[in-house]
Amino acid sequence: MTERIFDNRFRRGKCHFELSGTSSVGAELSGARFESATLDEEIGPETALFLTDSTPFAYDLKRERFDLHLKSGAAQTSAGPILFLLWWMPPITNGTPFALYEHILNPAHEGVLKGLRQIARQTHLHLVLIGPGRALLGVYEFENVFGLDKLIPVVENACQEYGSMDFIAAKEEYDRKYDLMELFSTSDGGTDEPESEEEFPEDDPDEEIPDDENFLMPQCASQLIDGAAWLAGKLLLHSGCTPEERDALTKALIGIARLPRTTPGLCVDFGFGTSGSGDMRCWSVHIDETEVMWSSGGYVHGPAGGDSYTSFQLSLLRGSEDAPIGNQNAWFGVRQFLEDTVNVHVNDGSDEDFWERYAPMAALRDPFSSVLLEQHTTFRYSPNASDYLLWVRCTNPFCSAPEFTIVDFWEFHEGDKLLITNREEDYPATAEQMEEGSVPFLWKVMPGDRLAWVGWRRAPSNERHPTVVALVDCRHKGYVYGEPGSPTLESVMLFGAPTADGNPEIRRLWKVGFDAAVALGLPES
Repeated sequence: MTERIFDNRFRRGKCHFELSGTSSVGAELSGARFESATLDEEIGPETALFLTDSTPFAYDLKRERFDLHLKSGAAQTSAGPILFLLWWMPPITNGTPFALYEHILNPAHEGVLKGLRQIARQTHLHLVLIGPGRALLGVYEFENVFGLDKLIPVVENACQEYGSMDFIAAKEEYDRKYDLMELFSTSDGGTDEPESEEEFPEDDPDEEIPDDENFLMPQCASQLIDGAAWLAGKLLLHSGCTPEERDALTKALIGIARLPRTTPGLCVDFGFGTSGSGDMRCWSVHIDETEVMWSSGGYVHGPAGGDSYTSFQLSLLRGSEDAPIGNQNAWFGVRQFLEDTVNVHVNDGSDEDFWERYAPMAALRDPFSSVLLEQHTTFRYSPNASDYLLWVRCTNPFCSAPEFTIVDFWEFHEGDKLLITNREEDYPATAEQMEEGSVPFLWKVMPGDRLAWVGWRRAPSNERHPTVVALVDCRHKGYVYGEPGSPTLESVMLFGAPTADGNPEIRRLWKVGFDAAVALGLPES
């Protein structure tokens, strides 16, 4: 137990506080955060918990005398661990607490380590409650019995092993994979043992695994394994990657992380191709329970026809060796050619119970995985004919059941393209024209808006199902641009227009997209 040597109890009894106009911009964002503050001149600077709730519920907290509790843990992602702190207030009714606030930290950031060490020295934790319009609703004092000192070894280890972690990628994967209430129900209070670290179960280190059940690892394999993980991580963030493909890539990353151990039930192929002037290049990785294979090659077009070629290929086999074909440097050309315009390919043949076997919590994840439109972000999509894009907005967040509406919609036709961006270099026109709205087939979305791309897709049973193909959660303003499939007058005039009345089948499709957008909850902006 860390010795607490900083007595930061309030000494003056009831006090009056005011929120400084120079407080950080985080004070305007809903959620919890640690921040250095001087609440009492006699005490001096301390680390306090700032809790911002921009909804009227904050006034309910102010009226109630509440206790503060904490559940916490470290959730694993392919990019590294995410530290989650779940601050909650009783009572718990049907598994749901009276109030629950998620607090996410980057354990690989030295500032987080410094802050936790500071908090561990404090005898008390002060909570600053901020309501709508940055109104200071109260300052509360709690004895520091939250066990935050037990997270320090986790953060120390993360700083050493994941110092250059891509926290944005890790946070996006965390948001896709983990459900807040599931984390709450499975995490221990007081941070005794962060259960979510068991999300990717470790084998018993003392258990001997026969050689024929492991992949044999030649000397060159280490760089190739790192390259496969790098490629899967980049494809996860690629604008052309669908939610189903991201799901498969995450499975592949689990298998890669387990090497040289095999991963029974796993079978994923992933990679990409480029083309131009009739030629084609491609890079791919295959991983299943018996083989891991890297390959690169392509197709060369000539005056007398064309020919395919393999520039590199190597397989890791279970219990046996394989000789490489070509030079492995040819495969590492993957870093040079991976751009937004490549054709991503991901195939998943894994067992249906894969998630239940290797990541039980992920098996219960929200089926409508969303991607974030943040600053300097671009998504390019190629919808199918008869797909729809719904523009959904929260019009009244303050009623008991927040109200959402569909602002506009497009029905796509054969060959139509979709661009969602706030990167000026990707604009289809000048910034002035975009801002004026003088560009056809253009929406200007604002923070808090959602874009639901829906369409009919076939399940393994070959039945057509209404499907959320992509769900974009707008955290920053941006533009949505539709490009007709052909430059004909008819194609341009009819872009986005429905080809049929709102029959029950179309309403069913719309409802799936609308419900998915609403399920994201109140906008954070």
